Amino acid sequence: TEFLTSTSVLYFALNSGNLDMNLKLNKSDAAKKAVADFGKFMKEGRVIDKIVITGWASPEGEESLNQGLSEKRAAEGKKWFDNEFDKYLRQYAKENNIKYKDLKKPEIVFDVTSPGEDWTGFEKDLAASNIAEKNQILNVVRAQSTSAAKEQKIREMTDIYNEIADIILPPLRRVEVSMVCNKNMFNDEQIA
Repeated sequence: TEFLTSTSVLYFALNSGNLDMNLKLNKSDAAKKAVADFGKFMKEGRVIDKIVITGWASPEGEESLNQGLSEKRAAEGKKWFDNEFDKYLRQYAKENNIKYKDLKKPEIVFDVTSPGEDWTGFEKDLAASNIAEKNQILNVVRAQSTSAAKEQKIREMTDIYNEIADIILPPLRRVEVSMVCNKNMFNDEQIA
């Protein structure tokens, strides 16, 4: 069986687990396009295999705080998906003259994870940045033996390099919502 996936990424403010669609990153053209494409993909009506939701935190804060933020962001991602899917079902019912309460709603499998701090994303984005001293910064961060020491070094670096605070860290504060669908199968109503 082949699968198609559509992913929407929603961003969060520093130390926040509340989704704010007016946040600058969520209002970017790329983010708005991803949300719109996700909605179009949903409207194609394929059978949903599962919804994969992953909540992330940027790595400059305290580890247990970031783990909590990661979990809250994943929960907000699920709530966002449930709301979008409900809007889609209500529209589908209306267009097909079915009462919403009579609509057979699919059972959806959710795979929700909260890995916490996105160290891989931090290193990848820093390496791809235009910061002249990026290799030295990476070496200093990688040389630390504990997460707490790494976090402290990142906080020190953000005081020196505004780009880390303004460009590298904000996109790491996110939830990724992916809809994994069977490529060929449509639901019973559409086959009919």
